Amino acid sequence: MSSVRCPQEDCLASDDVLVHFFNDFLSLPSFPECVQYNQATGVFEVVSDAAEALSRRIRSALQPVVDNHYTVLCLDREQGVEWILKERLPLFIESDCYFEYR
Repeated sequence: MSSVRCPQEDCLASDDVLVHFFNDFLSLPSFPECVQYNQATGVFEVVSDAAEALSRRIRSALQPVVDNHYTVLCLDREQGVEWILKERLPLFIESDCYFEYR
């Protein structure tokens, strides 16, 4: 079953600058949970501090073997896009981030 892409998805897939501004908007502290669009995979990911925590562990590790695995939580592609279009995109369109992008 092939999914139908909406125009906003096509813009996110092809416009690096839009992705940058939209991800900046999505990471604002006014939202209870930070999500980011991963242009390489085409899905929205829930952002955590796992990567930064891993980086700190590696830098501070005295032993050469460090567990360098962490989990990236991805939203279901269709449900994620639907949620973003409903809950975040309208706010983004009204934001200073979008104004700067335009």
